[in-house]
Amino acid sequence: MIGKHPLLEDYLLRAPGIGRAALNLKCALGIVVLGWLMVVAYEQLGRKFQGWLYALPYAAIVIFLVREGPLFVLAALAVYAAGWAHANLMLSRVESLARLRLAELDRADPSTHDADLLLERGVLAGKVLQQDDRAREDFAAALRHPGGEAQLLALAGVLASRSERYALARQCFERAQQTATDTKLREQIAKNLAAVDKLAV
Repeated sequence: MIGKHPLLEDYLLRAPGIGRAALNLKCALGIVVLGWLMVVAYEQLGRKFQGWLYALPYAAIVIFLVREGPLFVLAALAVYAAGWAHANLMLSRVESLARLRLAELDRADPSTHDADLLLERGVLAGKVLQQDDRAREDFAAALRHPGGEAQLLALAGVLASRSERYALARQCFERAQQTATDTKLREQIAKNLAAVDKLAV
C-alpha cells in the first residue's frame, strides 16, 4: 500500500489532487451552482461519492424548500457548511499522513533507498505538499536505480510534466512502459508520453 493508509493511497493513485486554495474556491462557488463544484472538489480528493452526499441534500433543499422560509435556508447552508468543513478536514488528513510517511521514509537508511522508496517520497512531496523541486530530485534519483513500480513511475511522470520537467517526465514514462503489465495503465502511459512529446516541442 502506497503511503501506508487507504485515504492517502486513494489520493495519490486515484485522485487528480487539489490544493487548499482551489478546494475552498470550488466550495465557495459551489454555493451558487447547487453544490456541483463541491462534488468536483471531493472528486479531486478521491472521494466523489462523499461530495454527492453533501451536494444532493443541499441542492434538494434549495430547489424545493428554501421558498418555505428561513429555517430551510439555514438547513441548506448547514448541510453545505458541513461538507465544506469535511473537505478541508480530509485534505488536512491527507497532508498530515503524507508528512508522517515522508518523515518515515527520510529516516530510512540511505543504503536501503531504492527506486520505489525514492518515487514514493517524490510523489508525496509533489502531489500532496506541492514541493516540486524536492519531487524532481527524488524522481531523478529514482531513475538512477534499477526498476521501479510502474504506477509510481507513471505518476512521477505526470507530476514532472505538470512542473514542466518534460525530459524527466519522458524518462519516467519510458521506464514505466518497460515494467507495466496492466493494459489500461500501458495505454495511459502511451497517451501521457504523446502529450509530453507535444508539450516539449
